[in-house]
Amino acid sequence: MAESDAIGRGVYCQPEFLHFSQTQLFLSHKINVICEKPLASNLAEVDAAIACARENQVVLFEAFKTACLPNFHLLRQALPKVGKLRKVFFNYCQYSSRYQRYLDGENPNTFNPAFSNGSIMDIGFYCLASAVALFGEPKSVQATASLLASGVDAQGVVVMDYGDFSVTLQHSKSQ
Repeated sequence: MAESDAIGRGVYCQPEFLHFSQTQLFLSHKINVICEKPLASNLAEVDAAIACARENQVVLFEAFKTACLPNFHLLRQALPKVGKLRKVFFNYCQYSSRYQRYLDGENPNTFNPAFSNGSIMDIGFYCLASAVALFGEPKSVQATASLLASGVDAQGVVVMDYGDFSVTLQHSKSQ
């Protein structure tokens, strides 16, 4: 399909671990890509995907729509009216429908590190991306996580320091 001249852009939703390879395939064939979040499993893959898009002069877009929604724009506009921020808290905790299967000894994709999955890559991403969309790149970041025996994070906390205020993100697939 990537070799077809009839394809102008690739839009796909696949398990996270396939995002990079599929993105590279389409980009290398000069096809614009809209990739589901997260764009890749790590920074090296993100850098390689961006380089490939630039080299082939095509568009690479991560499909994180939250920051483009009308209510998000209203929030961004209202922030200056709140006054000086000291502490911001984002929370996305949702008991995974597959967590009991994991506890019962199965290894569903959601809790299998081979699939680049886990709490931060799945639901924590929304907190992290929203915080960066609102406040930009932090001065420093500290993170902790509770890892399952499989090696995947079940939950975690991220603290982003912006100098005069901090942003705390809490994410969990096991609560």
